[in-house]
Amino acid sequence: IIAAHEDGQLASQIDVVPTVLGILRMAYSARFFGRDLLQPPEHSPYAFISTYQELGFVRDGELVELDPRVAPQVATPAHSGQLHFTANAYDEATRDAISLYEVAAEAFDTGALRREGPG
Repeated sequence: IIAAHEDGQLASQIDVVPTVLGILRMAYSARFFGRDLLQPPEHSPYAFISTYQELGFVRDGELVELDPRVAPQVATPAHSGQLHFTANAYDEATRDAISLYEVAAEAFDTGALRREGPG
């Protein structure tokens, strides 16, 4: 369908379904948090990562780590390639990360992500 290629865009698993549906040119009504990676981004690209309790949000070279047991931390890559975390970091990226995860949780809890329409 498309030639294999390497793409350096920031992406995560939430982008897979919108991208595959875009490749297939399938119309759909769904509320994805991801995006079609073959289309130009509407905003600064971001990615979500998670483990059992820890949530991550990556954007503009920053990694925000959200953990229910500790205050948010923000990591930025150092020249050594290691991540250096700043604890209690409530910058714009942290506020955005918290907001996006809260919106997703509320949409899931209230059923707002259910497909609308027939079939």
